[in-house]
Amino acid sequence: MEIKIKKGTHKSFRLPGFIFKPTLTFFFRFNSTPNYTLDDKVEQKSMNKIYGLSDSWFHQKHSIRIGWRYELVTNTSVAYVYFYRDGKHFIERLGEIVEGVHYLIHIQISKRSYTITGVGTQVTIPRTSKWWGVRYLLFPYFGGKSKAPKDFNIEITKW
Repeated sequence: MEIKIKKGTHKSFRLPGFIFKPTLTFFFRFNSTPNYTLDDKVEQKSMNKIYGLSDSWFHQKHSIRIGWRYELVTNTSVAYVYFYRDGKHFIERLGEIVEGVHYLIHIQISKRSYTITGVGTQVTIPRTSKWWGVRYLLFPYFGGKSKAPKDFNIEITKW
């Protein structure tokens, strides 16, 4: 599916999706450049979200997903693991991403950790959630407070 975040918005409309397994494997690809520049340099450092899943009844309590941001200093877009643990959000760097390339991501949830493989690396993150119920999917979202400065076309294929 191709999801478009239109200029001046945070997200596109998507009906909720659910997953019943503790794994999520997908490809993502930017069909437009992931690069962008914001006037507010603090907001430039905000994390945009590509795809992932909740790990509790509310994703801002426990969740795991892939995010990205454009880094002005290096002139590159970088993918990150973006996660909430006990209501606080954190990031772990995965690697650089570019337009037109498919990236395979695998998220594995175990009793005590999340293991994320993709963009040339593997990251293991401690897990504190005790949730083992159905999880909901988290779709692309631009920004913290800033809205998309241009259209972003992101293709996501669950595997």
